[in-house]
Amino acid sequence: GISNDMRLIEKKKNAGNRMARLAMQVFIYRIKKYVGAYWAVLEGCKAIVLTGTVGAGRPETREAIMKGMSCLGKIRVLTVKTDEEKIIARQTRKKV
Repeated sequence: GISNDMRLIEKKKNAGNRMARLAMQVFIYRIKKYVGAYWAVLEGCKAIVLTGTVGAGRPETREAIMKGMSCLGKIRVLTVKTDEEKIIARQTRKKV
């Protein structure tokens, strides 16, 4: 109920907002759940790629995501900066 912008949620969480803290915990929980599920289906993996503001731009979020994931074995965590707005603009321009 706060925002879909994780930058705003993180800012409010750091200011002590309980709902923002809960939103961040749920977000991290869901990522961990999906990573674990895909790891099981793929029977392992060598790397996890995190992108965007949250994945590439927030080391503390990456750490929270990977905390407790050592049971998956030695996995490299790669980050890729993205510019979603630029990609959307390019795709839109191609279709016009």
